[in-house]
Amino acid sequence: NSCPVDAYSEQGFAHEACLGHVRGPGGGLCRTSGCLDRNACPYGADYRYPPEVQAFHMAAFARL
Repeated sequence: NSCPVDAYSEQGFAHEACLGHVRGPGGGLCRTSGCLDRNACPYGADYRYPPEVQAFHMAAFARL
């Protein structure tokens, strides 16, 4: 688990926890590099978007 707020679990995705983190002062790496959990996952690594595209998606997700 690479997520600083443990947003992914067996119970699902903790949207508000993730959003709060991405919008907050500690969310800089998530904002610029994309989701840390997704980037740590070895499945689909060859299909990962480049950091600038991930940053765009995170900004849209967080409405920044």
